[in-house]
Amino acid sequence: INNGATLMDNIYLTNAGKSYWFDLQFGQNNIEILALNQGTTGANTAAFKVFDDKGALIAEKGWHLNTGFKGKLLILKI
Repeated sequence: INNGATLMDNIYLTNAGKSYWFDLQFGQNNIEILALNQGTTGANTAAFKVFDDKGALIAEKGWHLNTGFKGKLLILKI
């Protein structure tokens, strides 16, 4: 979810990492990951890595989320 709009839904976790790319809006971007369930192995691992337009990592954040909890990240694009 970015500023209230769903960017991707029904992403299923596996033991391998996945990458998803989307463009940020100018100004404030409130990014959220919502854990809809936990499956059989406990909390979900969610992470964000933010790259600039040249591919350099500029920020990252990770969480272990139980069902119903959100990971949130605020990004300002100027």
